[in-house]
Amino acid sequence: MGSWKHSLADQGQRPAAVRATGASRISSAGLRAFHFGIALVLAACWAVALPSTVTATSTAGAGVAAHVEAQPRIHPLVATALACEPRVQVMLQLDRDAVLGAAGGRRPRRRVVRRAIDALLADLTEPAGLAGGSFQVVGRFDGLRAVAAWVDAGGALAAAAHSLVRRVLPDSGGTAALLQSLPLTHLSETRAAGFTGQGLAVAVIDSGIDKTHPSFAGAVVAESCFCSSNCCPNGKATQFGSGAATDQNGHGTNVAGIMAGRGLGAPMGALPDVGIIAVRVLDAQGFFSTTGDIASALSWLHQNYPAVAAVNMSLETFARFSASCDSSFLDLAGKAALLRGDGASLVAATGNEADVSQVAAPACVGDVTGVAAVWDAAQQGVTYCDDGQVVADEITCFSNRGALADLLAPGAAVTATGLGGGSSTYYGTSQASPMVAACAAALRQANSAATVAQRLHSMKQSPTTIFDAASARGYPRLDCARAVQVVTSSCGDADGDHLVKASDALAVLREAVGGMGLCPIERCDFDGSGRVQASDALATLRRAVGQSTSSACTGGI
Repeated sequence: MGSWKHSLADQGQRPAAVRATGASRISSAGLRAFHFGIALVLAACWAVALPSTVTATSTAGAGVAAHVEAQPRIHPLVATALACEPRVQVMLQLDRDAVLGAAGGRRPRRRVVRRAIDALLADLTEPAGLAGGSFQVVGRFDGLRAVAAWVDAGGALAAAAHSLVRRVLPDSGGTAALLQSLPLTHLSETRAAGFTGQGLAVAVIDSGIDKTHPSFAGAVVAESCFCSSNCCPNGKATQFGSGAATDQNGHGTNVAGIMAGRGLGAPMGALPDVGIIAVRVLDAQGFFSTTGDIASALSWLHQNYPAVAAVNMSLETFARFSASCDSSFLDLAGKAALLRGDGASLVAATGNEADVSQVAAPACVGDVTGVAAVWDAAQQGVTYCDDGQVVADEITCFSNRGALADLLAPGAAVTATGLGGGSSTYYGTSQASPMVAACAAALRQANSAATVAQRLHSMKQSPTTIFDAASARGYPRLDCARAVQVVTSSCGDADGDHLVKASDALAVLREAVGGMGLCPIERCDFDGSGRVQASDALATLRRAVGQSTSSACTGGI
C-alpha cells in the first residue's frame, strides 16, 4: 500500500511538492485506472447480499449462477462476485489428501504437488473439461497447494467439481500501500537506548531494495522474488540470491530505509544495525497480481529464516474487509500463522482508500497487525483528500481503519532512502507500517522471552490514544519507548522469568495473604505502598491478560 497519491493508492510516485531528489518514476495511468476500477467493482459486488445479486444480466445465466451459489466448495464471496461480474480472480486450494494420496507417498512432496497442479491445469484448460466455461491461469506458487486464476461461472463450477480441488476461494491483486516521525513515536529514544536491531533480521516484502544505496551498505543479508506476472529481475516468476530483490519502483527502498537505514545520504532508520531480508513481490509499477505471491514469500521466510524478528508488508489488496479475512485467504493466513509461531511479528498497512470501516489484506489477516497513519507534523494547504490544514497526530484522511486497525503511526510525510541514492518522501499507511514493525523488532531485542502477543500488547499501551470521529473509535498511536517500558518491566513478574502470567498473579496473592517470600516487594508492589496487597495481585492479573497498569515499579529506558 504504498504512499497515497491524489485520489488513488500510490504507484511509486509522490506529490510534486515533495518529490524525491532521486530519479522520478513514471507509472501507467491506464493501468492505475484499470486496477482501481476492479477495486470498486469488487467492493460493490462483495458488499451485497447473495440472493439479490443474481439477475438475468449475468453472463453465466440465472441457472448457472444458482449452481455456483449452491456449490459448497465455492466461497460465498466468489459466488457473489460472479453474480455481478462475468469473470473474477480466484485461488484454487488443492486437497492435501487427494494430492498426496494419488502419489502413494513415494515421491518428494514438492514434486507431487507440482505434478498434481500440472494434471489439474491440463484438465481445466481443455475445452472438454470446462464444458463451456473460462479458466485463465494467473500464477502457481512454489511450496503452495494452490493456483490463482480468472474464472467465469462455468470455470468456477468445473474447478470445484475436480477431485483435486478442495475450495475455490477469492483472490485479489493489489498495490504498494522521517525526520519528524521517529521522535513522534519515540523510536529515536529506543535507538539511543541501544535497541538498534543488533543481531536481528527483519523482512521487507515490497518492491525490493536498492542495496547500492550507501545507507544499506552491508545491511542486506538475503534476497528473493515472487512475482506471478514474471516481474522478477530475471524475467521469471521466482528468483533467489543476490540481485533477486532489485528495486525498480522505489517504494520498497523507502520502506526499508524507515526500518533499517544506516543514515548515509538519507535519514537514519529506526534499527540501523538490523539485517534486512528483502523480498520482492511488486512489479515496476508497484502492483502484485495475486495474494499467492505474498503467501509464497511468507512460506520462504518460514522455511529459510524462521528467526526473523519482524516482517513488514506495506501492501494492500483491492478487496477490503471489516472482519477477519482468514477464511478468504487460507494460504496467506496459514503461512502467516507459521511465521508468527516462529516468533515473528507480522505487520501490514491498512490501505489508503479512506475507508473508515474496512482494511485490505494482508492487514485483515488475524495474525497480522494492521497499521493506519497519522500526520507527523502540522501542514497547510493539504489537498490530497479533505484534510486541508492538518496537525501532528491527526489521523490522515486517506487511512483505511475500523475494527482491524490495531495501531497508528506517522505516515505523512515520511522521508527515508530513495531509489538511486539520496532520499525520497512518501505519504501513506505504507510508511506507518514499518515503524510498527521496527518497534516490534526492538521489543524482541529488549526482551527476547516476550511473545508476539506480548510485544503487540506493549505497543498498544501507548499513553496517546487518538479518537477518530469518522469511525467512532479510539486508536493507540505508537510510542515505542513506552512499549519498551511495558515489555521490560518486572512488575508482577513473581518468578523472575521476564514474563507476567496468571501464575504470577496467584503468587502475588499468596504473598499478600501469607508473606511467604514468593514475590520480592520490588516486583510485586504495584501501588508503591511498601507492602504486597491483594490489590497488587489484581493488578498483576490485569497485566497478565493484556490490560495496562501504570505503577510505581514500572521501569524505564
